[in-house]
Amino acid sequence: MKRIILALSIVIIGCATKTYQIGLHFIVDNFEYEVIGIKELRLVCCNDTSSVVNIPTKITHNGLTYKITAIGFEAFANKSNMTTVAIPKSVKSINTWAFHNCVNLTNFTIPKAVKHIESTAFHNTAFYNNKDNWTDNVLYKDGCLLSADTLLSGEYSIHKTTRLIASEAFSCCKKLISVTIPRSITTIRTGTFAGCESLKSITIPISVKNIEDNVFVGCSSLTSVELPNEIDWIAPYIFKDCSSLESITIPDNVNCIEVCAFENCKNLKQVVIGSNVDTIVAFAFLNCNNLKTITCLAKEPPTLEIEVFPNPNNTTLIVPKGSLEKYKESDWDFYFEGRIKEME
Repeated sequence: MKRIILALSIVIIGCATKTYQIGLHFIVDNFEYEVIGIKELRLVCCNDTSSVVNIPTKITHNGLTYKITAIGFEAFANKSNMTTVAIPKSVKSINTWAFHNCVNLTNFTIPKAVKHIESTAFHNTAFYNNKDNWTDNVLYKDGCLLSADTLLSGEYSIHKTTRLIASEAFSCCKKLISVTIPRSITTIRTGTFAGCESLKSITIPISVKNIEDNVFVGCSSLTSVELPNEIDWIAPYIFKDCSSLESITIPDNVNCIEVCAFENCKNLKQVVIGSNVDTIVAFAFLNCNNLKTITCLAKEPPTLEIEVFPNPNNTTLIVPKGSLEKYKESDWDFYFEGRIKEME
């Protein structure tokens, strides 16, 4: 009798403590989902072969209710019968190749909640392949800049009504010389201008609060960039292989300079590091062999990881007045022994 009571109590507790299990996969109707957060799902596969597909906004599984907030890698790839897809307003991100090779897909709306789109998300759809949908070699949809043709050249101003630029949207536009980004943009996503080897200037508005990794990697003609004050980190590999970059000022709001951020910036001569930087990650200035002056405005020496400033034999470090001894007693002295000076 006692055993029966114990078994019943366990079942009741189990029912009362249902939780959202991150990484859990399950299928409801024609869709496979993955749990990515509390009450949040990524749609990872569609088995619907209809011409019109409606993605649900909410579903309930095992007594728990979820919203679909992401469309995953290749979730709808190769659905050649699909002409229309209804993307729910709950979706925030559309990932790599999500609708790739949906060769008859023409009808869809990108909800305003979407904050992140991969540039390949709609590649080789009927919408993508219709040249009437492109303006001056650039493809827009519902305020989102989805992709730029690699033939894009000269100067380009992104439409003022654009709210989102897809990741890698301008990558390998090798003839692009300058870009103006409107104030409607708040984030520049991964690899947006990667491989734009002729890019000499870019206007980034003060509205931009986040610039992600690899954004300017391989922009070998870029000589200087004015970073907006609101960004709070220098992302990994952001200026890697920008071999013409001569100077950079890290805004005061930045607290971390990430790994290999300025790797192979062989022409970089002057760096100003903002007053709130507290960490510089490994290899941040790898192969920046022409650095002449680093001015660090932080009164407390930022933490340095390994090989931040390889071979800085000809580089002078300038620090705030009253901070000289602190820098001499820190890891900075390992790189700049005898070449640390206070501001006048």
